[in-house]
Amino acid sequence: MKEYAPSIQKFSERLIAWSSTLHHVSIASKLEVSEIDESHLKVSIPVLSGAQAVSLNVTVEKDVFARVAIEPELLDDLFDASSHQLAIGIATAFYREYEVLFAHDFEQTEPELPDEEPTGYCRFCGRSAPAVTFAEDAHALPESVGNKVLFANHECDECNRHFGIEIEDHFGRWSNVQRTIFLVEGKTGMPNLTMKSGYVKPGHDLTEIKLSRDSMAAFDPGRTTVKIKLIRPSHIPVAVLKAFNKMALSIMPSSELVHFESTLRWIRNKDHAVRLDRPSSVLLSTFCPALESSNTRCLLLKRTSADMTKPYMTFVLAFGNFCYQIFLSAPADKQNAECHVTPYFYLYDSSRAAPSQSQMIDMGSSESKRNEEVTLTLRICGPIEQGRAS
Repeated sequence: MKEYAPSIQKFSERLIAWSSTLHHVSIASKLEVSEIDESHLKVSIPVLSGAQAVSLNVTVEKDVFARVAIEPELLDDLFDASSHQLAIGIATAFYREYEVLFAHDFEQTEPELPDEEPTGYCRFCGRSAPAVTFAEDAHALPESVGNKVLFANHECDECNRHFGIEIEDHFGRWSNVQRTIFLVEGKTGMPNLTMKSGYVKPGHDLTEIKLSRDSMAAFDPGRTTVKIKLIRPSHIPVAVLKAFNKMALSIMPSSELVHFESTLRWIRNKDHAVRLDRPSSVLLSTFCPALESSNTRCLLLKRTSADMTKPYMTFVLAFGNFCYQIFLSAPADKQNAECHVTPYFYLYDSSRAAPSQSQMIDMGSSESKRNEEVTLTLRICGPIEQGRAS
């Protein structure tokens, strides 16, 4: 197999460079290659994810490695497919130590929340009727992401109004670009986005994008995808993070709330500069460009093992082609101050998902963020007419 050594070395270098962007994964510098049959090789990739070592296998046609020198794009295709398989394998090993506390797809049947407190008790402020009222519909997840069925009966009217103004409004503005691009129907219908450079609005079964400056859009050489830059409305990052935590706390079984009393107080605090004692300000964002479903899905996971290097609890929200994760700030007896994390892929059909792109976003700032650029690579579904793409 010496004739394949240069191609295998290039493949190995690409994977190692990729793993360095994951913050928690390392790949051994030497891959193990063995022959399966006359046409195929098995590439065994030793991976260290946090404190866990796993070996993941990729089957490669010999002809691919033989032709890489004269057709370098074959290496790109092999890397894309292999890195996606690796990401799925790493996630499978990582989340084997977690149980699902709550999960729901909002295009399916009406959900049932975990066990709830007695009627007329608010889990967020700790008060009961008649000191507080419960006349309004309190959404466990914002209506802006398509939630019309999941309500929090343990949220009083005062807390509901507070969350709507102080944190969910910021979440709505922060997520405006994503929800508009992927046609996520909210409280008042399909969202739209207006900028100085153009607009994004829903069309007939597609998203209409108009940009007045050439620098805001770039097509790939084959004109199969377009990279666009959009401007996100102003928002306060930590208020957005509070909104994600509020969603997690809304669907959490009441027996777990004792571990998150400081978080309950924190999300109700109007002073966004006040931090948690053990802050967890990271948002893990994963973009899967080839997906077509815009179903909104949510998930709450709890670690079942004693491995303190992993988060005790994580909340996942997916809509359009995006999957967002937060890792709740648990007490010192539940998790280390610094934890290893990895994206959760099971809300997507792994056979359809193209290579995903994950990034860790620090949402700890209490300063208003303005004119933030969002760069997306979108697949063109049909002919381009008068500058329109979808």
